[in-house]
Amino acid sequence: MKKKTTIYPYSISDVQFVRYSSFLSDIEPVFAVSPPGWGYIGKDATAIDGGKASGLLISEDLFDALKNSEILIITSFEEYYGKKGGLKDTLQTAIDNKKPFYLAFTLTPEEKIEVEELLNIAKAQGLFQEIPSPENNYQYYQTLDYCAEINVPVILVMGQGPKTSKFETQLGIRNELINQGLKVTQIGSKPYCELFGFHSFPSFMFSKEINETEKVINLNHFVKILEEKENPDIIVVGIPGGIMPIINKTHNQYGILHIEVSSALEPDSIIFNLYSNGYTRKYYDKMSDLLYYRFNHAKTSCFVLTNNWVDYSALTEKETFQVSVFDRIYDKIIETPSNNIPVVSILEANAFSKIARANISVLETYGSVNFY
Repeated sequence: MKKKTTIYPYSISDVQFVRYSSFLSDIEPVFAVSPPGWGYIGKDATAIDGGKASGLLISEDLFDALKNSEILIITSFEEYYGKKGGLKDTLQTAIDNKKPFYLAFTLTPEEKIEVEELLNIAKAQGLFQEIPSPENNYQYYQTLDYCAEINVPVILVMGQGPKTSKFETQLGIRNELINQGLKVTQIGSKPYCELFGFHSFPSFMFSKEINETEKVINLNHFVKILEEKENPDIIVVGIPGGIMPIINKTHNQYGILHIEVSSALEPDSIIFNLYSNGYTRKYYDKMSDLLYYRFNHAKTSCFVLTNNWVDYSALTEKETFQVSVFDRIYDKIIETPSNNIPVVSILEANAFSKIARANISVLETYGSVNFY
């Protein structure tokens, strides 16, 4: 039986916990709690990003929620006023209420030091529930000097940058492909994907202890082991971050991670998520060419417009990266690519059916793949 769960601090970044709660095998979100001043209290938990309402309203009383739930998922404070103060207070509250909890984000080294004592107390009391690492069953190999052949079609989910609904897309296409009877092996871009029944992006890809070549080779073998163990029809991999710098301070690691992943997996198809700022046919055409030549000649199956848009005036005037939310984006599809690559709004009806169909169409052009 699923455990009644509180999600705190709840924000627009956390709607997937409620929208795709059917994927959560052990937990059931029954409370979404947001701090005062964030602008979410009283709103529907899945309507705050423009999606369909779920009936679960966001509340502000964490203590009442904890009394009536069995477990707490602590999400990130970073976007609003820094994690440190809010995180420490929330950990102390969980300990005082003897409430088991997950951390649904990755602590930085500085944050680990900041909350180390509280986490040790929580561990000693059996309250800190660590999400299983995707590398638990993987032996890291320093001696490997080659990539194995992946024999299953690989779909990559990429984006222009952060907050392009990549995880929403990963969950949506997972649901669609499984409903079509396909067996999916999946690596997601969030550190808590195991809660949804698939694998988180391996942490060794962010390590400073190994070089880039070793990362490529080990990711390849990590996925090869999953292929052999799970025997999927399709492999879907979501990549954190973006493919290129947006401004000097939002550089997305210059897209290096995306190059490493495409080198390791030789993808067959790319789903590319964009901000909903409106794009010309020329932009789409040049972007599909860039994706093809930069990422191992993978074909772009579709462009997905998120309901987030970038404030370019802030980029140019203040040199700050700001993202705002639209509750409708269909009118932002101004033009479409000349090469007939579909442009899909993430809020439109049957969006993920269209995305799945576009990817299967691309895979079938290779000749050796037929899903029907």
